[in-house]
Amino acid sequence: MAGSAVLATAPIYLLGGVDQNFNTTATLWRYDPISNTYNTSLPSYTIPTYFHATAYLNGKIYRIAGAAIGTDFHVEVYDIAANTWSMAANYPFANHNLMAVALGGYIYGAGGNASPDKTYRYDPNTDTWGDAAITDLPANRSSAASGAYNGRWILAGGDVNFAASNSVIVWEPATNTWSELPNMIQARDNLEGATAGQSFYAVAGDFAPGSPTNDNQEYTETPCGTPTPPPTPTPSIEDTPTPTPTTPPCEYSTITGTGSIVPGTTDIGNHCDNCSTLITLPFPVSLYMLPITEILVTSNGSLSVSDDHGYFGTSCPLPDPNLGLAVLAYQDDLRTDGPNDGIFTLLTGTAPNRVFNIEWRTTYSGRNGTANFEVRFYENQNFFDIIYGATADNGALEESGIQPSPFFGTTFSCHTPTLTNGLKITYSCGQPFTPTPTATPTATLPPPTPTPTASPALRPTPSPRSRPTPAPRP
Repeated sequence: MAGSAVLATAPIYLLGGVDQNFNTTATLWRYDPISNTYNTSLPSYTIPTYFHATAYLNGKIYRIAGAAIGTDFHVEVYDIAANTWSMAANYPFANHNLMAVALGGYIYGAGGNASPDKTYRYDPNTDTWGDAAITDLPANRSSAASGAYNGRWILAGGDVNFAASNSVIVWEPATNTWSELPNMIQARDNLEGATAGQSFYAVAGDFAPGSPTNDNQEYTETPCGTPTPPPTPTPSIEDTPTPTPTTPPCEYSTITGTGSIVPGTTDIGNHCDNCSTLITLPFPVSLYMLPITEILVTSNGSLSVSDDHGYFGTSCPLPDPNLGLAVLAYQDDLRTDGPNDGIFTLLTGTAPNRVFNIEWRTTYSGRNGTANFEVRFYENQNFFDIIYGATADNGALEESGIQPSPFFGTTFSCHTPTLTNGLKITYSCGQPFTPTPTATPTATLPPPTPTPTASPALRPTPSPRSRPTPAPRP
């Protein structure tokens, strides 16, 4: 098919590609792994393409550039809730076999056949692409597996300097640098990438021109830096231990008291299921002694500095390996799209002693009840508060705490009904961090359902390698 797939919560969406008659398509299909059915009646996008890139951000799916009758530069956006397509700002140039990812409230594009070392960032708030926010790739790369994992961007395999490769690189947003990860077991190009549970998967691909495969390779990082044994018979790319994680500069302690919700008055526009909204903070907030000026507010009850993949599960005690630097106020599968739901902010006081409140008014996904809670930041302070209003279960199914990375964390509650109405928890970061052994986290997300793989039929293959490519018909 040579199209692309993108995960948006549970369903999997498949966009475009080439059909069995070698016609280029603009179809949009949705696969439901729970019912094991496809919905093929969704609206098509405008320009038929294959070898395009895709990304999911804030309830929308982006189709980026690709091959068509020639090479395309358009970006089309599917709004899942509205079930409609629209146009966004064009990619900087016509390109195909490029990679994309959603991270930190932005969409990033990289590589491809036209300028295989270039990178760009798309800002959905301004509808613009720019090349200053992310360092270019260390080498030419196209047709690689791409995905967000532990707050970073992984590119696995693909064509590196015009040859199929097993190399894996990762971009770290905090330092704006690319570095190498352990190689995949086998070289692949034209493969897909996905993060599920605690692992990143490189899915299918070609191991030689005209030689497709349906095997998958798995990469997992563990808190202790020891590689996790790969499941059989799926090959793994975790042969080399990951580097020892950096110890945070301080450890958070908690003090409990009483407090009440101060209602927010500014609606940040978060009305959705499993999405996040990037906001600019009115003053720098200190988290692990780092000055944070903008943060992702998720519908699922947490604040994140870099993760924007709609994570709706729990895995405690902390750290939760599915998240990077995050404040988990009431992490669970929540919704903000019901009547009177949303996330609201309020700024009070005068500089340099202002207070900024972020209030959630949510309902639960798949069960009855509402949950009301609030994070309160203080200007020029190393502490913050979380205040709880009325919730249906007082935290019996939720996790709460703070973590600097997938490797360290401070847990306040873990599936215990302790987050009661009127509780105020003050988190203070002052003492040097002293790591303590923790039990292996047990995720509550259901195991990922295997994604059906296309039959190894003949399909178009990317330039610049000389391979037979079917000429798409209009």
